[in-house]
This record gives sequence, C-alpha cells and structure tokens, in this order.
Amino acid sequence: METDSKLRKAIAAIFLCTLAGITPEPAFCRKLTTYEQALGDIDNKRFESAQLKLLNILAKNPSDADAHAELSRTYMDTNQIDKAFIEANKAIQYDPRMFRAYATKAYCEFRQNHMKEGFNDSATVLKLYTVNPLDWTAWYTHKNLSHAYQMTHRAKEFAEVQTNVYICDLLTAADEARNAGQLNESLQKIDSALKVDSRIPDLWFFRGVIYQNQGQNAQALADFSKAIALTPTAVPMLYYFRGDTYQQLGKHQQAIADFTKIIQAKPKLVAYRFVCETGRFRSEGMREDLAPVSLGDIYVLRAQSYAILKDKVRARKDLETASQLDPTDDKAIAKKAELHLEAGMPEQAIKDYSKSVAANPNDWTRYKERADAYMQLGKNKEALDDYTQVIKLTPNEPGAYMLRAVALKSMKKYAQAIADFSKVLQLRNDDDDAYMERAECYRLMHRYNDALADLDKATNLAHASKTFINEERSKIRAEMKESNYSDGSQTSLESGSQTSLADISKTSSTDSAQTVSTDISQPKKNKTEHSGKEENWLALALAAALGVMVIGLLAAHLMRSKNKR
Repeated sequence: METDSKLRKAIAAIFLCTLAGITPEPAFCRKLTTYEQALGDIDNKRFESAQLKLLNILAKNPSDADAHAELSRTYMDTNQIDKAFIEANKAIQYDPRMFRAYATKAYCEFRQNHMKEGFNDSATVLKLYTVNPLDWTAWYTHKNLSHAYQMTHRAKEFAEVQTNVYICDLLTAADEARNAGQLNESLQKIDSALKVDSRIPDLWFFRGVIYQNQGQNAQALADFSKAIALTPTAVPMLYYFRGDTYQQLGKHQQAIADFTKIIQAKPKLVAYRFVCETGRFRSEGMREDLAPVSLGDIYVLRAQSYAILKDKVRARKDLETASQLDPTDDKAIAKKAELHLEAGMPEQAIKDYSKSVAANPNDWTRYKERADAYMQLGKNKEALDDYTQVIKLTPNEPGAYMLRAVALKSMKKYAQAIADFSKVLQLRNDDDDAYMERAECYRLMHRYNDALADLDKATNLAHASKTFINEERSKIRAEMKESNYSDGSQTSLESGSQTSLADISKTSSTDSAQTVSTDISQPKKNKTEHSGKEENWLALALAAALGVMVIGLLAAHLMRSKNKR
C-alpha cells in the first residue's frame, strides 16, 4: 500500500512540475510562411530581404494581391517610386478593394505631381478602408491629403481635413505611448479623439487593446464590440481580439462563436499588430507585439474553448485541422496529444508527441510532455531518455534536473534521484523542495542522518513549510526508533535499482542537440498559484492525463508550500 502511495505521490509531483512556471525561451509555435516573414522584414526595415521573399511568392503565384501590395510598400519606403506605382496597380488589378495599394498609388501620384489622380485614389482609400491587421492606412491618407491640399492652395479642403489630421496625430501619439508602456497616457489620447468623433472603429478597437493590456477585460470587450458594430463588413481581426477577451472572461461559448466567424471568413492573415498577451502568444510565453495570427491559430484557440467545455471530440477535430493546415505547428500537435492523454489514450498521445518532437526537436517541452506519457504507460526507460534530453537542451536550469529527479524517485531509483536533486541544489541552493525531496529519498534508503540534515537546511529557508518539515522529522525519528537505528552507517542500497546516472545517459541519444537558451524556473508547488486554474489549457489536459487518483493526492502534497512564494 505504501509503495503504491509513494508512486502516486511522485507522479503528482511531476504534475506539479508541469504546472509550475517552467517556461521555455519564447519561440514561435510554427514555421512562418514566406509572406509572414516578409512582413517581419518590412517592419524591421529589411527591405531588400522582404523584396526577395515577395518576389519569390509572386514567381509562384503572380496574382497574389497581398504580395504585390507589400512589394509596392517596400519600393515606396526605399524611394523607388516608379516600381511602387507599378506594383500598386498590379495589386489593384487582382484585388480591386485593396485599399492599401490605392494608398501607395496615391502617394506615388502626389510625388510625381499627378495631383488629380492622387486625390481620386485617396478618395477610393477612404471609401474602401476598414480596420485591418497592418496599419492605420486611412489616417495616413488624411495626412497626405493635408499636404497635397496645402501644396495646391486648396484652402477649403485643407481646413476640412484638419479634424481628421488631429485624430491621426492623437492615434499616432497613443500608439507611441503604448509602445513605451505608458498605457494611461495612451488611453487619454484615445479618449480625446473619441470626444472629437465617436464613430471611428479604429479608436474603439485601439482603446480595447489598451484596456486588454491593462487587464480590464470587461471594458476591452465592450470596446471591441463597439468597433465591430461600427464596421460595415466583418473584420476577422476584430473577432480575434473579442474572442480572446471572451476566453479571458471564461465565456467560451461566445469565444467559439467569434472564432467560428473567423474560420468561415478564411482570411490569409487574421491579426498582426498589438498581439502581445493575446491568444497563443499569452499561453506560450510570447512577448511579440508584431506577429502573425493565422487561421491555424484560430483552430487551436477554438479547440481550447471546446476542451474547457468538455467537448473533446470537437477539440480534437480542430487540432487535427490546425496540424493539417501547418504540419510544422508542433504545439497544436502537442495539444492534440494532451487530449488523447485526457481521454485515456496514452499510446496515441505518444505518437502525437513524437510528431511534435520531430517538428521542433530543439523545444524541450515536447520531450517533457512525451516523457510524462511514457511514465503513465510505465515505459520508464523511454521516459528517462526524454527527461535526459530535456537536460541536454537546458543544462544549466535546475527545473530540468528536478523533472528527472522526481521521475527517478517514483521508480525507486533513490541514489540517482539524489544525484539529480543535488544538481538542482548546486544550481539553486535555496530550493526547499529539492532539500525535502532529497530528504525523503535519504529516508527511504534509511540514511536518516542525511535526511535530517536536509530538513534542517530546508528549515532555514524562509518559504519552507515548517509544519511539513516537523512532520517529516517525526516520521524519521519514529522509523529510527522502530529499527533500533543507532550508528551513522549509510550503507543501505536503494531499492530496486543498481543503474548509475552514466547508464541513463548511455541509453539516450549520443547526439546532443544544440543548446537553446531557456528560462526554466525551478518547480514550486504553490497552492495559491495552481489551484483554481482548471480552465488553464495545460492544467486541463494534464490533470486528466495523470488521472483522478493524482488529483486526490494533490492537496496533501501541496501542504508544505503554504508559506512559499
């Protein structure tokens, strides 16, 4: 009975490691398309690189209006006006509603002193414009019109456009303030603009972004809804931001409805600007504010809401679609594996995890997830191989050694677990969990003096649970008394294993993957942090994977962390 209890407790510890701040270096969850890479080049002013990518796209698909429009933009930004004009016309030829291309064309016409044509194309921009993922096209057009009216001495038109120029200046200032982290100042600028004209969707959308950044999701939701109501045609980007806000508020049926609208529209690019702390970027540790959101991302997000609503069939179907849309999306594949674990299908989960490993072999989280599935199936060797790979990819992170140590402990390989717990403490000498876990290994090997020494060290740490430590001391002293323990001999061998750590490494691949920078925090079993997160995507999938049995033991295992960080 006690052996089974210890195994369950150890598996629960692995579950805790997963949920506790072990975060990889932010890395995009999929391979970017050539078009998305070109957008990044443009934003970083790598115009020549962007042009090469866009020309490559057009060589394969000459009718790609988006590629023509962005190529035109790069030529405009590098003062190649003739080329910019030609590409803008091609974009309009393939998509007559491409207002960004009309804006570039109008700029070129003004530069070439073709004022009448520039005014006409500017009017077309303002007629077709809607909120979009890439820029404030209409407002830049108002600024250009102001300069053109001034150049042509059209005083009446110049005066009429000044209100919109003022709004453009406020919008630009708000954007700059947000980029500087001055959210209250940014909000004040938008509020000033709304007092001038409250019918502008861009203003409501951007104020919603600011509210979302401030964590004021109810206010953000209201503003995104207002922007949608003011927009004559459905804009997938607006539904993305509102759907994401619904998810944050726990309104998953509404989130699903918004994500479904996006899927039905099938946009090439769902969102690009202001995406920091939204959707998958939030859950996967990304801090990029300019990054593409694709249709595949929307399927993953909808799957997340389906899973929280216990609709696992639809969730798995959406994840399957996401992986079909982009086979390089290792995180979508991994989430599908988590659902298989939750459904009690660990063998299928392992197959999916193996696909995610193949898609991104330098992401340690993929190996860790597969190792957990191997543990559930009792495939200890395979699990240790994967935990060892985590260490190879993150050799200086205490959390990596903690994962393998807890797994070794669950296998009763106490000496090897002690070696890994010791490595944790070498890298972070104030970790009370490592001291207490190592103390338990010492106790199970009847090395009582060593166990008591570790508990003494843990006691001196401010965040350690003194109640738990005292209980462990009492347990050790009772065992010492029962076994008539009287000397300092520490010769007992661990139960069930004579395998050395060197042997573990030998069973793993000898080809060490290129080390990647990580930020793995040492697992801290903090009840405040982790209880009540049943709607967290990772917690949901892993909780069922480890079984109801583990959850039942979780509260007891967390008792020792009441006073922790």
